[in-house]
Amino acid sequence: MAQIYTHGGNIEKMPARYRDWLKNSIENGEDPETLRDVLGLVLSQEAKTRRFDNRFLGQIHPQGNKIGILGNLIAAYMNTNMIFEGVSQSETRMERESIRWLAEIFGFDPEEASGNIVSGGTLANQACLKIARDRVLRDMGLKYDLNRRVEARIPPMYVLTSKWRHYSVEKECDTLGLGLIEIEAENFRMIPESLEKAVVGLKNAGKIPVAIVGLAGETETGMIDDLRSLGEIAKRHNVFFHVDAAYGGVLCSRGPGTISMASLKLIL
Repeated sequence: MAQIYTHGGNIEKMPARYRDWLKNSIENGEDPETLRDVLGLVLSQEAKTRRFDNRFLGQIHPQGNKIGILGNLIAAYMNTNMIFEGVSQSETRMERESIRWLAEIFGFDPEEASGNIVSGGTLANQACLKIARDRVLRDMGLKYDLNRRVEARIPPMYVLTSKWRHYSVEKECDTLGLGLIEIEAENFRMIPESLEKAVVGLKNAGKIPVAIVGLAGETETGMIDDLRSLGEIAKRHNVFFHVDAAYGGVLCSRGPGTISMASLKLIL
């Protein structure tokens, strides 16, 4: 790992003893050819894309920095189950403090803001859409009564989002038993008028619009939906508004006063 950092991931620049570590690590009597070829190919291709620099954020999934790798090493050693605070007291305190830091960066009151740290965007979308669904069930008095949910014959529930949504939104709708309605987009941004028409149409048909999902950084293009307009529609119709903020942290960290920050704070 130290050699990868030192040489920026360029295998060819490493000393021979590191470059040939695969050959030297295989014991006598084993057939190393397949393993050596596969791992050698992986390393050679990785060298073209690895940029081990704390300031390099040119990808959605940049390589880990040194502090993060050290943190993962400690986490792997501790192997803590964070199912509840009783078995993860130190880690739970660390999570709470990290959330306080994020709240301050995003311009929220750390005493009022809350949240939890998840493994990635897919799980984050799942958590938010479940909250949206449970909000509707709570208002019906059915949040904690699974048997009554069946008996109540709940009307179909839908999530409304752009055709440029992240693939995980569709996957989580399937997991949570929600329908998905794709809203027209122009220049990769959801059209607010089309969204409101779809929300009204669902209500008139006796169906439930559970959530509106806006994008704060579409994965391929980086395009940001008109969050202010979408948020106003959500408020007008009392629909949960979730922002899938792939680039939200970067935008918010630019500080208050940016258009993106103002739009996010409107609905959060």
